[in-house]
Amino acid sequence: MTDGTSANVIFEVCIDSVRSAKAAFAGGAHRVELCADLFSGGITPSHGLIKQVSNITQEHIHRKAKLMVIIRPRGGDFCYDEEEMDVMLEDIRVCKSLGVHGVVLGCLREDGTIDEEKTGRLITDLISMSDMTPDPLNALEVCVRLNVDRILTSGHESSCLEGLDTLKILVERARDRVIIVPGGGITAKNVGKILNGCGAREFHSSGRTSMEGPMRYRKGGVYMGGVLRPSEFDRSYVDVSKVSEMQKRSSFV
Repeated sequence: MTDGTSANVIFEVCIDSVRSAKAAFAGGAHRVELCADLFSGGITPSHGLIKQVSNITQEHIHRKAKLMVIIRPRGGDFCYDEEEMDVMLEDIRVCKSLGVHGVVLGCLREDGTIDEEKTGRLITDLISMSDMTPDPLNALEVCVRLNVDRILTSGHESSCLEGLDTLKILVERARDRVIIVPGGGITAKNVGKILNGCGAREFHSSGRTSMEGPMRYRKGGVYMGGVLRPSEFDRSYVDVSKVSEMQKRSSFV
């Protein structure tokens, strides 16, 4: 176990439960991004979950641990109507009241470019969904204009390794104007290569493992979700050892 104080790289872990929050901080994470329904890419978690994870974060405040919460009212695209905007604004107010340090969000127009007007209305501490836009370099400049703190990106590819060349360009273009946070397929085995290859000083990963839940009775032929679904009798949590190993390897970059 490590407290992360000697690390020269900021490590953020994506979580969806109290158990995973505890594991992430125990493994040395500096920051967590709290989501619900990770299978859909993450949506806004419940009030109760935010409150419990906020309490856990406060227990690690001595090493400047931070809690970020995704603001996304549904799965699917990032093109939101006014009713959805009202939901997101209310969710941001709830997050503020519960001591959340920042929110993670992104708003796009129908053509895939960043919706500056809607993003500006929502922004507090924003990480943009820039990989869904057609031009990542233009998206970077838009985020700078909006005073965005961080941009989470895999380099416009399905993983950071594949997007490493673009990540390097983004880091160079960003300079000290906005923080580029590589995220997507990062593991203990490749974190050093990715960070050294692009020059980033923060990164985002899940460090997850799957295990069977305790249910003995398993009704066949009845499902809670759609056709494409993970097993409803498996559970996915952050693995302390995976987080600790990534944190340790990134400390020597």
